[in-house]
Amino acid sequence: MKQFKSLILILIGTFITANSIAQEKVPAKTQIMLGNIFLIYSNGSQKQLTYNESDIEALIVPNSKEVVFIRQVPRRSGSNEYFAHKIMIVDHSTLIEKVITDSKPYLDGLDGTSEILNVGNLTISPDNQFIYFITEKYATSSILAKVNLNSGKWIEFFPAQSFSIVEKGQFKGSFFVGVSEVGAKGRDIYYKLADENGKILKEFESYEAMISFRNEILD
Repeated sequence: MKQFKSLILILIGTFITANSIAQEKVPAKTQIMLGNIFLIYSNGSQKQLTYNESDIEALIVPNSKEVVFIRQVPRRSGSNEYFAHKIMIVDHSTLIEKVITDSKPYLDGLDGTSEILNVGNLTISPDNQFIYFITEKYATSSILAKVNLNSGKWIEFFPAQSFSIVEKGQFKGSFFVGVSEVGAKGRDIYYKLADENGKILKEFESYEAMISFRNEILD
């Protein structure tokens, strides 16, 4: 009987240890500290992924060992100092880093440069194959850019100042966007629902109307 109880205790201890190890290997979130990326596990432990002291945002790629992040690169043009940006990926197992993209496939209308000067609302696509973000292109408008995570190829983009992805329902894969254009209210931000090619599926009177519609279709 004592041997049986001992065996049970050993099995319980083994299960608890295995469960703790499994939990430790589950990434829960990222955190930026002093310009470096840390991976926070579900049990509260952490692992430092980068050591460049110039990283500003990071996202875990679901169902992978990778983290996408933005790195600032200091630049100087005459007396003007500024930051360009690289969008990179790091394997949180090997800590090997790779640049996804560090330049636009065009010269933007504001600064006439192919450097990426702004990266807004970095988002991973629902299929984990692409990233979306807002960056500069036109003199009067930014764009929603779509970039392949593996090749770094800019696949599609269309004018937008803000966006969010519809993740379920009839319009899954479409975007709620705010677009800077001249309309009934003059030059202003107009809110719309667009597909991946920029085709407008629905227009909204206001930001509040767009959010009301979004809540309705996502309930």
